[in-house]
Amino acid sequence: MKRISRIAAVGALACAAACSAETSEEAAAAPATEAPVAEVERAGGSGAATLPSPETVEIEGVGTCRRVGEDLLFAGQPSPDALRALAAAGTRTVLNTRGEGELDWDEAALAAELGLTYLQIPMAYPIESIPDEWVQRFDRVMASADRPILIHCSSGNRVAGLWAVWLAERQGVPVETALELGKRAGMTRMGPVAAARLKAAGG
Repeated sequence: MKRISRIAAVGALACAAACSAETSEEAAAAPATEAPVAEVERAGGSGAATLPSPETVEIEGVGTCRRVGEDLLFAGQPSPDALRALAAAGTRTVLNTRGEGELDWDEAALAAELGLTYLQIPMAYPIESIPDEWVQRFDRVMASADRPILIHCSSGNRVAGLWAVWLAERQGVPVETALELGKRAGMTRMGPVAAARLKAAGG
């Protein structure tokens, strides 16, 4: 029987929590219907580390929700109740990539109340490119944040696109593989933006 990871338990508890209604971006997010890829080898030869492929986690009310390994969850916007459930289930850090003013409630204050580390990389629309600063800040989060980590925007599209760029540029994952993993993690409209950055860099 497949071992249930910590972040899977997070998803199971959050299913019972009320989450925000789907945004128009969530409606645009395509569901991942591809068969899961077991693990993807990073560039660097036979000794390279492997990377788990995103797997769908059913959390009612959250647009695109994907689990990567045992301690990383990409999601749409959680409601206050969903955030409480995620914290109770063991989430330690929240990274919000929504633009300033997109939320009508104070997520940072609730995260502090729940004892969560709360981080932000504002990625406001329209997004025509992915600047170095976003990738650098995301890299610092991935390197040092307490886990499990919930990384969210409104649907999962933005966070998955940023992750795809990070995989290629900071983890040595081949560009086409990184973009495919981004799609499986919820990337939709960010796909061309992420691809443009990576291919301009010679990927």
